[in-house]
Amino acid sequence: MDLFPAGGLDSMMDRLSSAMERITPGWTGLLRPASPDEIETYRQAAHAPRIPLAYRLFLERAGNGDGGLLEKEWDGCSQADLPALLEKGDPLEIFQKYSDEPDPRRFLLFSTHWTDSDLYLDLDQGGEDPPVLFFGHGPHSGSFQNYLFQMAFRRLVWDGYLCRAAEGSSQLDADWVLRRRLPGYTGDPLGGSPRERMEAARPLLDPYPLEGLWFSDDTHFCAMGEGLAVHLDTTWALNFTVAGQDKARVEEIADLLLENLRAPKKKGR
Repeated sequence: MDLFPAGGLDSMMDRLSSAMERITPGWTGLLRPASPDEIETYRQAAHAPRIPLAYRLFLERAGNGDGGLLEKEWDGCSQADLPALLEKGDPLEIFQKYSDEPDPRRFLLFSTHWTDSDLYLDLDQGGEDPPVLFFGHGPHSGSFQNYLFQMAFRRLVWDGYLCRAAEGSSQLDADWVLRRRLPGYTGDPLGGSPRERMEAARPLLDPYPLEGLWFSDDTHFCAMGEGLAVHLDTTWALNFTVAGQDKARVEEIADLLLENLRAPKKKGR
């Protein structure tokens, strides 16, 4: 899609800015860069051995304010600017509260939330564009660049169409779906892995003229068609958002997904 052209890290922020300017005009004027000294201060505070290039490029353009882009994670109250991260306290101590990883320094906190639904970069994976983890262990996005564009796509879904429908399921629902749709599913862990959930859910969209975008991965399937956009999110269970210009079409797709991604309610006596 022309709105989201693929490319390397050298053009990542320019492509992101171009897309966001079309989605939210004036967005680039809201960005506040972080200086090299501020970035190094945070690296030391986080006990991180390095700042991967993808994240550094983001910080150099938006480290002290990203125009609200990453704040939309979860309930819209996340904080990804360096002052907020430093204010929260020692990132290593925060991580160790709920993780027994042998080397917690490999996980770099880059987004914090009041519920401790924090996001980390796994510095041992992905080289200069590492994967994103939530709570320090669960997969959230295949790479930091993917995550940035997934958040831009989410902004498009919510701000760029006349109507939308969003629904979510529980892990019990996901477990029911996987037992019904995924041969060989064992139920360990309950509700399966994000990849298993995506494998079961994504084919439901095959009948529709949608094109998967390059930043889709095992946890986020982002697709667009004529006057239509769909986002499947398997980070926690099975969640979807359908947006479009035609209300009937949006409802058609949303009803199909809802029917197939939630266990039927048990009837009372």
